[in-house]
Amino acid sequence: MPGRDTIRGAGMKTIGIIGFGNMGEAMISGLLDRESGYSLSVIEKSAPRRKLAVETYNAEDCTDTPEKLFASADAVVLAIKPQDLPALGEEFYSYTEKLPLISIAAGVNLETLKELFGSDQIARFMPSLAASVGKSVTGISYSDGCSEEFKELSFTVAESFGLAMEMPERLIPAIIGISGSAIAYVYEFVNALALGGVKNGIKYDSSLEVALDVLEGAVSTIRSSGMTPGELVTKVCSPGGTTIQGISSLHEDGFTATVMRAVDAAADRARDLES
Repeated sequence: MPGRDTIRGAGMKTIGIIGFGNMGEAMISGLLDRESGYSLSVIEKSAPRRKLAVETYNAEDCTDTPEKLFASADAVVLAIKPQDLPALGEEFYSYTEKLPLISIAAGVNLETLKELFGSDQIARFMPSLAASVGKSVTGISYSDGCSEEFKELSFTVAESFGLAMEMPERLIPAIIGISGSAIAYVYEFVNALALGGVKNGIKYDSSLEVALDVLEGAVSTIRSSGMTPGELVTKVCSPGGTTIQGISSLHEDGFTATVMRAVDAAADRARDLES
């Protein structure tokens, strides 16, 4: 495309984004907050979301002039629902086959994305809701035709809203099971702790604050100690004490197996969606 910088070229890089919902905004806000030298162009059906993109993130609204987005973008993020991708590919195939693409659509593999959009350079992202606070764990898989320049750019985008991990596409369902879906398991666990406090006489709001601080303390201890969670459990438990009684109750009720089955269930469903 004449007039465009190459991905590694000098000057401002432009990220085009199709769909500016919550996840799309989380990605872009992270990128613009943490990296300089990026501009944004957007295609979005919702007028309020377009206004947000323009007024908050200084985006160029290309909804009525999509050719401008494709002509200027160094990479285009597909941030729409999986079921909307076929229609999008049909409408814009002549543009997308020439551009590097980033997809965040769950259940749509690289082979299908290639068929829909024609591009030889596709990065498949699997982020989590925590992207909104810069704490996502994002699995990334690349199509075989990706240049090192595009890999560098897309990895920078992913790192701007949390931890980015490149992996074979066959492991994407696993990262969904322990990250994308698992964040909801953590919400359930924190809520259960808070409810346990309520059962024992503490108001829910206070109990929730305690549970959140306990969670943060546990994570910090794991990171700083260099010990495994299993090793730290033994440090908290004293013979015949309160903690070992609680741990015993968790084991009797199948806590570990239940969590592992939840990861398996989410990963299996992710595989089903791709088959």
